[in-house]
Order: sequence, then C-alpha cells, then structure tokens
Amino acid sequence: QANIDIPIKTPSCPVKVITKKVGKTTVTVKVGGLAAGKLTISGTGIKKTTKTIVTATVATITARRTKGTPRRVKVSFLPKGAKKAKTTTATLR
Repeated sequence: QANIDIPIKTPSCPVKVITKKVGKTTVTVKVGGLAAGKLTISGTGIKKTTKTIVTATVATITARRTKGTPRRVKVSFLPKGAKKAKTTTATLR
C-alpha cells in the first residue's frame, strides 16, 4: 500500500493576479496559474520586467516605477514550449 501525492498540471488554468501592491518606488504583483516559462509585467508608470519561472505555480514579480502614476498592469505568461502568451490585466489602486 502506497500513498503518493502526484502533482497534476492543468494547462487550461488562467493566469490570475492574486495580490498587488503599489509602493513609492516599486509595484509588486503576485500571480497564480503558472508553470515553467516566462512571466512579464508592463504598463504605464512601471518599467517592463521579466522573470523566468522554473517550477512554481505562484510567483511574485516586482517592477520599478517610472514617471507617472501606475493605473493598470498587463501580466503575460509564456509557458515553456508554447508560441502564444496568456495575458491578463489588473487595475492598481
């Protein structure tokens, strides 16, 4: 008798912004629904930032603020081996 936990990846899960925080010099976004691939955030008032994900399903990415007030961020995730990125947007307050 064996009890083994087997992780199952579901590729149909959407990329979802879990939390977001706007600081004086940075914007931090926690994103779920990930696998191995490349996570990118961009938008008005922040510097485009990319992070490579190896195995995590949830990741936190921090971008530097630029001039202007950040209002919306675009979060895109390109899974390893895929040709099209999954995207979502989040409103910052």
